[in-house]
Amino acid sequence: MGIRCFTHIHEMESLGGEVVCTFYRPHGGAPEEHGKYLADWLSGKRLVNGIERDFQEGRDHNRAGQMAIDLMASIKKQTPCEVFPTGSSGMGEDFVYHIFFSDGVFSLFCEDCYSRTNIMTVVDEYDSAQVKKALSVNK
Repeated sequence: MGIRCFTHIHEMESLGGEVVCTFYRPHGGAPEEHGKYLADWLSGKRLVNGIERDFQEGRDHNRAGQMAIDLMASIKKQTPCEVFPTGSSGMGEDFVYHIFFSDGVFSLFCEDCYSRTNIMTVVDEYDSAQVKKALSVNK
C-alpha cells in the first residue's frame, strides 16, 4: 500500500476561502512526490474571478473550482485520484494538503497525520527536503 493523502482546494481568499474541492490519492502522497507535484504545477499560475481580456489560458484559472478540475486531470494522467466530499478525512491518509490563494500567491499547507506536525510554504519556495525536515518524516 502506498502513501495516501487528501488535498483540499480552497477558493481564493477574496471569495471566502472555503474548501471547494477535496480529492484523495491512494499512493504517491509524500511531500517529495505529491507536495512537489502540487508546488510545481501551481507555480506561475493564478486564480481570477471572471475571464477578462488579460486572461491567459494555462496560467489563469477562473476561480478554484476550475483550477481543481485542471489539477486533478493532470494528476489522473499519472496516478489514480478521486473526488471526495469537501473536508473529508479518515481514509488512513498519511498526509493532508491544503491549497490556498491569497494576495496573488499560491500557498501549500502540508500536515503529517501521524506526527501532527505541519508546514505552510509559498509554492514558488517549496523545497521537499525542508518540508520533510519540518514534518520529521521518516517514511
